[in-house]
Amino acid sequence: MEVLDLGNNNLYGAFPHWLESLPELQVLVLKSNRFHGPIGTFGTEAPFPKLRIFDISQNSFTGLLSERYFLNFKAVMNVDTLKTSPQYMGIPIIEIR
Repeated sequence: MEVLDLGNNNLYGAFPHWLESLPELQVLVLKSNRFHGPIGTFGTEAPFPKLRIFDISQNSFTGLLSERYFLNFKAVMNVDTLKTSPQYMGIPIIEIR
């Protein structure tokens, strides 16, 4: 699974930590739900290895976001200045003229 958008669904509960271990997840949208409590890594050595978009806004999370997330968000930081065509999630976009 590469994209999971559960935004605006009025979901209630704690942060679904099992999502951390999805190896191909690139987009995670949990915005505008009723999630609550802390967000932290729970036994996942390298959480979200390919994540590029992480939207958890408009919930009721508490505490600090674990630095392990930021240290592992390598896909967000991956910039290749030699690419000659625009890309979306690492896939070249063919321009139509």
